[in-house]
Amino acid sequence: MWEIVDYVDKHFREMLDMTTEYYGEDNDISNGDFVNHEYFLNPAGKAFIKLAYDKENDCLAGQYIVIPRYYAVNGNVYKTVLSLNTLTRDTYRGQQIFTKLAEEVYRECAKRKICFCYGAPNPNSFPGFIKKLAFRNMGEIPLYLKITNPYRLLCDKLHILSSARKDASDTPLRMPGIRVVEITNENVEYFDQFWGRITRKYPVLGVRDTGYIRWRYLDMPRRDYKIYMAFKDNLPCGYIIGRISTVANMRCGMIVDFLVMENMDDVGEALLKILTRHFKNHKIGLLGCLMQEWSDEAKYLRKKGFFICPHRLLPQPFPIIFRQFCELQLSDNKIIGDFKKWFFTMGDYDVI
Repeated sequence: MWEIVDYVDKHFREMLDMTTEYYGEDNDISNGDFVNHEYFLNPAGKAFIKLAYDKENDCLAGQYIVIPRYYAVNGNVYKTVLSLNTLTRDTYRGQQIFTKLAEEVYRECAKRKICFCYGAPNPNSFPGFIKKLAFRNMGEIPLYLKITNPYRLLCDKLHILSSARKDASDTPLRMPGIRVVEITNENVEYFDQFWGRITRKYPVLGVRDTGYIRWRYLDMPRRDYKIYMAFKDNLPCGYIIGRISTVANMRCGMIVDFLVMENMDDVGEALLKILTRHFKNHKIGLLGCLMQEWSDEAKYLRKKGFFICPHRLLPQPFPIIFRQFCELQLSDNKIIGDFKKWFFTMGDYDVI
């Protein structure tokens, strides 16, 4: 019989073994460096982890994990958590491990005045969150796609090596009045200045300050992100983050995060242009981005030829779920449950 226990360091190795059994060795969450970084080096705080432990067989039966994240609601910053990496070993399925571990985590979150939990569950987990854990389905995020080179796309799909010729020029892009720089650990502090300017663009917006960007993108093991920031009049006014990933056996250029100051269409278009060229230089034939249709950034995507993937062709749906633990300020409480007030994209969860 299993019992609920708190995570301690001695459980780390077996958690990795458990995820390897389920996802294989090459998955990020089967890698010790990646998991240690995501769970324990987060500037917002360490992960909340509850485990199901079978004392008789001396093994873990399952895990439930949330990691802290800060969200700004009408400019007021609240501590929240992101649900991720839920797992139950096959031999223990049907014993309510998922729901019992989750509720124990939520009780701890409520005690610590964490305001809400959100997640982007896979199709297997989604029903349990809605039916058993009182989460609200906020809605699905559209997947925007753009085919930049059908030949490259076909080569990837058929595992055919393509020519070594580059697809795009290395000559500088001409962007009058706009300066674009690549962000590294040496200049990532620009994000604190940018965050101070962008905080209220959308009523509900995940905090994107220097500490978060460094942890989520620059220092993340096993992942290589490209980050560009645009400046006008020496002020940061937008950024875009991309990563090359493999989806359905195709190499894709994923726009992981993309945020621009209001009324700066030229900045949005310039950032898309420079990241698109980066992907073309790496022979990527398909680009993708999760983005709400009503956002300014989605408008820039559509203008550059991106289209919403038909639902029947999606690799999987992308629903966002939400459960509130404590009240926010009155005006904030009125909008937090309206997903049209949120800005949300791939960078707001951890898969890409």
